[in-house]
Amino acid sequence: MNITLYFEAAKLSPDRFEIRVNGNAHPEFPAFANYNGETMRQLVFNDYQDAILSIQVDQKDNQQLTIYLLASDVQAGKSIVRTPFQGSGESVQVSIDTASLMQEISFRQQEISIDFRKERKGRSPFKKPGRGMNTSADFELSEDLVFIDTPGLETIDYDHYDQTPPEKLVSKTNTKRKNTVIDVFYATDRKKDASATDNSYSELRGTIKLGMCKVNIPKRKKMGEVPRPQWYKLEFRESPEKHMMILETKELRPNTFFKNLSGKVHSSPEEDAFVFVHGYNVNFQESILRAAQIAQDINFLGAPIVYSWPSRAATLLYMSDEDNVQMTVSNIVQFLKDVRTSTKAKRIHLIAHSMGNRALTRALIELQYDNFYDGFLFNQVILAAPDIDAQYFIKEIAPKIIHYSGRVTLYTSGKDQALKASRKIHGDILRTGLSAGEIVICDGIDTVDASNVDTDRLGHGYFASTAPLLNDIYQITRNDHSPEERNLRAVSVGEKTYWEFAIS
Repeated sequence: MNITLYFEAAKLSPDRFEIRVNGNAHPEFPAFANYNGETMRQLVFNDYQDAILSIQVDQKDNQQLTIYLLASDVQAGKSIVRTPFQGSGESVQVSIDTASLMQEISFRQQEISIDFRKERKGRSPFKKPGRGMNTSADFELSEDLVFIDTPGLETIDYDHYDQTPPEKLVSKTNTKRKNTVIDVFYATDRKKDASATDNSYSELRGTIKLGMCKVNIPKRKKMGEVPRPQWYKLEFRESPEKHMMILETKELRPNTFFKNLSGKVHSSPEEDAFVFVHGYNVNFQESILRAAQIAQDINFLGAPIVYSWPSRAATLLYMSDEDNVQMTVSNIVQFLKDVRTSTKAKRIHLIAHSMGNRALTRALIELQYDNFYDGFLFNQVILAAPDIDAQYFIKEIAPKIIHYSGRVTLYTSGKDQALKASRKIHGDILRTGLSAGEIVICDGIDTVDASNVDTDRLGHGYFASTAPLLNDIYQITRNDHSPEERNLRAVSVGEKTYWEFAIS
């Protein structure tokens, strides 16, 4: 960038001269340097890399001044002599490359002389910058470095003179927040819903398909909420300003899907992804919205992925869901292999809820048979409210899965009404995610009892609907914090330990 400096001078009295300097890059400038027996005046251009321009004048007689331009290199703590111009007359124009002021180059030393004998009486010696100026400046670069030390320059805190105006110290609040749109990747072995107009999937078994959904997150959504239209609020249609909603569902060919997934992973700061496997009584749309809500609430910047198995999404079809979740295991195994291979993500987290834990834990075990874990571990495995026989989990599942990830976290609760019902259905056999009087504690697994966390009446989706659990998941997935480093307190049972939330 160039600054054009205009030097104009007036003889105010026999022993006093006034020098006017105008920079064309500063419309609000001019600044004045008055010579009255002193040798130097400084002009500070804070907008131009903190270089300080100084005017140095030398009085030869009462009729003529010699003006030197001095540029101070603030970073080096030295001054660089620069007098890159020569001319005479009432005013002279000089162009200076401001970028060079901070570089180790200098100009051939020259001078400019202003002869006041040419001043016409009765007129102001000053002219408007840019009009009628004598522009006979000689401008030449030199390879030689010309430095002169300026005592005390290195001790000056120049930033002190470039302060923020008081009225700008306090920032204004953002009153124009916008909705957020999150891309959720999905794999599903549900059958395509032929009657749906939104390219969605049904509750029936199908072949595995891949795709991506764009999910709207309203700007006023609260943590843990998945706001949907409520009939008792007379809400019969989705509204982007009020509700989470799927804006688009796009089925993709495998090569396109994994290319897009890899791009999302490697464009994120942590280069990570999570795979969420939902539980019983969940349809396709609900699984997508839940994954988007988790990603939003834990500020997950990697790739959120859902494996949506064909739950029948009906309370009375529990037995059917038990069959379907077992049927989906082989598809999950292959999908996890492909996610690892295609993305080469630095960290892959697995989150399962309720009955979805049956498919995920079974898949984790089967992956070992293909040497999947040679040189690889999942980062975090989070088992939320598992609807699994507790004794079977302790004996057959836990000893195996603890070797397949950096950390395994088990969330349980004594308030979980859905697991209490499952216990009755299964002949009073304790469920792994239920901690009503008994609790599952296994070596290598961090058991966290959420019984003291406020939940809804059902108390089954607490892992994703309450702030303490979401904050805990954030600490696990983002920071790999151990229970000792989180907002938990240890509870001892003989020689074993589990954890509960430190809520007063």
